[in-house]
Amino acid sequence: MLEIGFGPGVLLKLLAARMRWGRLAGPEASPLMLKTAARRLRGSAVDLDLRLGLGPELPWPSDFFDAVAYLHAFQFWADPAGEFAEVVRVLEPGGALVMALRDHSRLEDRSWLPNPASRSGDEVGETLRLLADAGFAAEKAGSVRGSPMLIARKSV
Repeated sequence: MLEIGFGPGVLLKLLAARMRWGRLAGPEASPLMLKTAARRLRGSAVDLDLRLGLGPELPWPSDFFDAVAYLHAFQFWADPAGEFAEVVRVLEPGGALVMALRDHSRLEDRSWLPNPASRSGDEVGETLRLLADAGFAAEKAGSVRGSPMLIARKSV
């Protein structure tokens, strides 16, 4: 599984505690978050491949992961179509993408957000459109703690 923008590694730690085998990987833009996540995951039994940096190209081979997650990182993408193209490349056919979005619709000023979908006022709708354009079958799957959740599958 790949988590893009894994921050302090909370999700990765939860997954590592439940996995018997496999690889958890991800890029992170912040050196502090990479260090924090590495410390949090010290002693994990799974293979870890955590790297500093974020896109636009992901440093893993095509069709490599069966799952990808983004939790509250989407609003920082300046080029969401390009990012989704990279996710499609590294995700195996039929693989799943899970996203937790921040709800920016209530903000009066969204101009500071790098992502045009996040600035749009209809982040969920725009993201679903971008996912479909990239080759995903996607749907909104409710909300968790006020964060809209999207689940998408790469076409086979």
